Parts: sequence; structure tokens; C-alpha cells
Amino acid sequence: MGAEARQVLAEVEQAEVAITVSERETGAARAAEREALSAAAAARARLDATGEALAVALREERETARDLAPFARRELLDVLRCPPGLAWPAQDADWLEEELPPQVRAVHEAILTVTRDLTPTEISLKQSTTRLTKALEDLQAQLTAADQDYRPEWDGADGVIVVRIADEDGPLPVGAFAEKIAADRRDQQQLLSESEQRILEDALLTRLAQQIHDRTVDARDLIRRMNTEMRSRRMSSGTTVGVNWLLTDNLDEGQRAVCALLDGDAARLGPDDLGRMRAHFAIRIKDARARHRDRPYRELLTEVLDYRRWRQFAFQLVRPGGHEERLTRARHSRLSGGEQSVSLHLPLFAAAHAMLNSARPEAPRLLALDEAFAGVDDTGRGELMSLATQFDLDLFMTGYDLWATHAAVPAAAHYDLAHSPVEHTVSALLLVWDGAKLLADDVGELTAALGSPDVRRVPAEPVLSEPVLSEG
Repeated sequence: MGAEARQVLAEVEQAEVAITVSERETGAARAAEREALSAAAAARARLDATGEALAVALREERETARDLAPFARRELLDVLRCPPGLAWPAQDADWLEEELPPQVRAVHEAILTVTRDLTPTEISLKQSTTRLTKALEDLQAQLTAADQDYRPEWDGADGVIVVRIADEDGPLPVGAFAEKIAADRRDQQQLLSESEQRILEDALLTRLAQQIHDRTVDARDLIRRMNTEMRSRRMSSGTTVGVNWLLTDNLDEGQRAVCALLDGDAARLGPDDLGRMRAHFAIRIKDARARHRDRPYRELLTEVLDYRRWRQFAFQLVRPGGHEERLTRARHSRLSGGEQSVSLHLPLFAAAHAMLNSARPEAPRLLALDEAFAGVDDTGRGELMSLATQFDLDLFMTGYDLWATHAAVPAAAHYDLAHSPVEHTVSALLLVWDGAKLLADDVGELTAALGSPDVRRVPAEPVLSEPVLSEG
């Protein structure tokens, strides 16, 4: 083969190799084209999905943003201490743009700023709900106590409890109502000059001081009568009990000085003494208002002027020989069962006796005792009923297996009640103690003698109507 032929064959071989490479590259290019087309389609699908997701997110963002509207109330923003000037879009046209209205963004950022440090939990949310409920109850009670026809109302339909107070001018948010009350109070304070206000306060405090003195004297006299009555009634052991009204240990010098003035007779209570009492109460009221600015003025007056908190009752155990000792819990526990019962009931009977003596002579002297003398044995009950007789008390008692059949009791009517669970009825049997024996009312004579109408309600039996037959 010649050189030319070999050259031609070599060129043919090179061409075949080039064709093979070209075909391979063409196949790879077509595969790459298909992959590119597929990737482009996938990218287009992702783009469409992303667009749809973005549209959904924008709609949800708008809906979520609109849900923020209840929190954008001015009264709530003030409670959260948000800056002034925040406002919510007033028209639907403000929401037509793709982006949220700038007012909404401003409200959202302000609320996020003031609540950034809050980390609510399920427990803290429950505690907040409890505190809110208690605050609403206190608000209701305070407004009712004001007796000014203030009507609180609240609504939590939007997830935010909004409290409004209605008065003669209509409902107002609770914050605006508080500002209105504060403004009214300032206006009322300006109606009085300083001298007029001082004269008015002095007159009121002088009258209050006089009333406190009168009540203290009345209470002191009542306790003296109780002490006399109690000491004159002795137990079977000869022991008796006395009572005193002593100053508490936590009083300061100023309070003790006022108590000394209150202990004096009304005839010796002069203008200077009333002036010192008035000055004392004025200082106490001023100090209380400075310490508790959030408490109502009426509560502060009640606390400062409550003279009963300055004293305490102290009981003395008087032995037959005249020896007296303080009746404490420990000493009371060492007494016999009967003495324990008498020492507890004697002050009650004496107080009732002293109070009932202020009524007209023909007035009843009733004292009601539920579960009377529970846990006291028969001997102790007899001694207690003897004390009640000495105090001329008419006892109205209920109790289990309770009988006033004691020699010291001049007369007593008993009603023994028996319940029948089968018949669902309660029967009553009258038994009368005449001071010597117990009489049963078998024939109703005692019932009539006690003035009972002897009328009992008997259920009427149902009457069945006869059937009516129609002709036809």
C-alpha cells in the first residue's frame, strides 16, 4: 500500500474518532439540555410555589396584624406604658398596599419593646387570671361601697378584658374613669380654702373624739357590770371568774395618753383634752394616708379610729379565799371539766345579762345556743343551767340528748324530735319540766296550756276523677 493510501486511512480513522467524540458530546449536550429544561421547570414550579406561599404568608400576616387591633386601644397602651402618639388604621383603604401600614408596625414594635423581658408560663398565666379576677371583685365591692351608682362592666370577646365604668355620663374605660374621679376630687378640694378645710376637719374630729369617748365610757361601764355579775356567781367549787378591759401591749405613748383621756369621766373632759385627742387623730390619719395612698379614705378612718383595737379582755380566776390569778390557756386547761365549761360560758351569760338589762322589764331575755353544752357532762350542764337561771336568761337551745331536768331550773319545755327515714316524717313529743319532775304530753293538755294552736298540716289525698264516657 502506498503512502497516499496510508495517509487516507489515517485521516479516515481520525474522522471516525472525531465523529465518535462528536456523537458522545452531542449526547451529553442533549442530556444536559434535558436536565437544564427539567431544572428550569422545577425552578419555575418552586418560584410559583414560593409566590403562592408568600401570598399566603402576606395574607396571614395581615390577618395576624389585624388581630392586634384590640391591643391598640389607647387605654391598654397606657397600661403597658407605650409611648404616646400610637394610632391604629381607621380605614380599610389603609390596608390596600402590599406592605403593612406603618401605624401597625409602630404599635407592634412598641408592644414588643415593653414586653420583651416578660417570659409568661402556664402557671404565671393562671396566677395572672386569678389576680385579675380578684381585682375585678375588689373593684365591684369598692364601687358598690361608694354608693354613687357606679356600674362596672367588662368584655373579653377579643381576648382582652376591657373594663369600663358607667356613671351618669355613660361608660368610660377604667383608666379614664380614674382620671375623672381624680379630677373631681381635685375640684372638690379646691372648693374649700385651707382655713375652711382646717375648721371643718377640726369640727369633725372633735365630734368623733367625743363619740369615741362616750362609747369607751359605755363599754367600760358595761364591762364593770359584767365583772360584778360574774364575780357574784360562783361555781360549785366556790371559784368564780372576773373580767377586765386592759390596754394592749403594743400601744405607743401617744395612744396611751389618749386612752388615759378616754378613761376619764365626761364631766372632766374639757376643751383642752378634746383638742389633744383631735390632734392625735389628725396626725394618725395623716400618717396613714401617707403610708397607704392607694387605700380608700374610709378604710383608713375605720382603722385609725377603731378604739377597740387598743384594748383587750383579760379574765381572772378568783379562788374561794379571794386569791386571783390570770386565766390563761394553760391555767384553763388545768381546770376540771365543769370549771372549764363555766369559765367559758360565764362571760357570755354576763354579757347577755348586762345587755338585756337595758331593755324594758317586760322584754324577753332570750339567748339562743346551737349544740348547747356539747361535750359537757350532766353535772357541768346542771351548773351552767343554774348560772343561766341566776342571770334570769330564757335559753333557747338545740342539742343531742339535751335535758334541762335540773333542780336549779324552775321550768323548761322539751321537744323530742324523732325522724323516720322510712316514712320520711319527723314526730315531736312535748315534755315539760316543772322543777321537780318531767311530764309527758300524752293527751295534748300541756300543748294547749303552752298556747299551741295544735294544728298540723295533713297532706290531702289525691282525688281521682271518674272517667266520662261519651255516647256515639
